[in-house]
Amino acid sequence: LLRSVSVVTVDRLAMSSVASGKNQYTGQSRKNLRDGYGVYTFSNTFFKYEGEWKDGQTHGHGKLIMGDGSYYEGTFVNGEICGDGFRLWATSKNQYEGEFANGEINGHGIMRYGDGRHYEGSWKDNKHEGLGMLTGPDGSEYHGYFHSHKKHGEGKYIYGNGDQYQGGWVHNQPHGHGILTKSDGTIYEGQWKQGLRHGEGEIKHVSGVTYKGLWINDRPADEPTCLKIITESPIEVFCNDHDITLEVACVDEDGDIVDKESGRTLTVTAGKQVKQVARQKLSSTEELSGLVDTPL
Repeated sequence: LLRSVSVVTVDRLAMSSVASGKNQYTGQSRKNLRDGYGVYTFSNTFFKYEGEWKDGQTHGHGKLIMGDGSYYEGTFVNGEICGDGFRLWATSKNQYEGEFANGEINGHGIMRYGDGRHYEGSWKDNKHEGLGMLTGPDGSEYHGYFHSHKKHGEGKYIYGNGDQYQGGWVHNQPHGHGILTKSDGTIYEGQWKQGLRHGEGEIKHVSGVTYKGLWINDRPADEPTCLKIITESPIEVFCNDHDITLEVACVDEDGDIVDKESGRTLTVTAGKQVKQVARQKLSSTEELSGLVDTPL
């Protein structure tokens, strides 16, 4: 009876080496199906699997090796890459560690890109999707939401030069309401469209100049282009120590006064023109005649 049991056990979990066409399997089997641990080389020889099997399918822990040196190592379920695992791309040097489903990157994971970028967060079908953090080789950082591998939704981006943007994103560009804080202290808060300041917004420049109003394509709609003296009556100066008052305004290219900004420091240089009256030398009689005929 013991011999019979022993024979049955060996038969159920047998070691085999089977070649079907050009496919080759070496490992354990049960009821003529790959079951247990085994190594399978595919007919095209580019793929090779070594790991656990169940009922003829890859199931459990295993490693799928590609001919270029790329590989996946982790969990397999019913013939599919599914669960936690590690994936290396030989050409790009990208490395991913995290969750998989149906053979694709799905769930939470960390990607270390060969170009120096680093992403940690949610994935869907091999793309950034949902909440995540992306850092760049230049020191830039993005914390926020992604859609289809692009910054999309609410997020904060720290540029490599120290500038910071907090607000809405659409397809990798600031869009909607957002705040840009420059490294020099300049702050813009307002509306954005496709990466440009567009709509109502306010800027407080580090120089002290402020502008609050409409923006179009990253420029103030009411933008001063020159200075204009708006004093109505002519100014006459009779002596050097006489104070005068000038009323000066910033105007746009149409000559309209720009009244939506403040804090601008203006430098006005003024001069005077002196007219000298040429005198003709006269005789004493002529001088007296002139004085008498033309009293002052």
